[in-house]
Amino acid sequence: MDELIRIFNPHVGHLVKKLMSNSSSYRLDNRSLAEFKKDIKSGHQTEAEIAVRLCITIKGETDKWPTLVPFGIDFAGDFVKNVNSDKVNKQDYLINNQKIEITHSNFLVKRYFHQKVGKILKAIEDKSILIFVNGYKEHSIPEYLWLNNIEIQKYTDLAMKKFGKVGMPSRTGVIANKLAFRYDTQWFDGMWQQLPEIPKSAISDEKIPKEYIKLLANF
Repeated sequence: MDELIRIFNPHVGHLVKKLMSNSSSYRLDNRSLAEFKKDIKSGHQTEAEIAVRLCITIKGETDKWPTLVPFGIDFAGDFVKNVNSDKVNKQDYLINNQKIEITHSNFLVKRYFHQKVGKILKAIEDKSILIFVNGYKEHSIPEYLWLNNIEIQKYTDLAMKKFGKVGMPSRTGVIANKLAFRYDTQWFDGMWQQLPEIPKSAISDEKIPKEYIKLLANF
């Protein structure tokens, strides 16, 4: 881990923080404030659902419900005006006291997916788990990756060697002032898992823990 941080962090970390402080559009990604707020709310709802679905997976494997605690900058998806890079890159949830960074694509990525440099560096530094769900809105049971800290370092090192740092793509085009690592989905053959659905009656019949229901009720 120390090797990776030394290579990436002194230059990239400084650049990201500088851009955030000097550009009012850094967080907006060329969206209007109204569009940004809407996207933030939708993204947080998706991440909350993914977190609960991950807990359902763990329950199936261990026969015990894991603890689930919101840990990010704002788990309800409300707009927070003044933030710094450390807060933006803070992990989303604690599952059984393990820091979890949840990322996703709404539609199926066939070859490459991207992760922001700042988030990856923070995940490595904090020994977090990285979750990437592929095609969340396209499939009722999408596939996801669960990468531990060693795996994050391994595949980020490969991404750096093969592609370097690239602009972060978005639905509005490549955002040049947000740097990202590019990952090839083929690197993870055999590692993809299916993300189980939340049963339709789970909330009304309280078949999942109350703290999960309370979390989902924010949306």
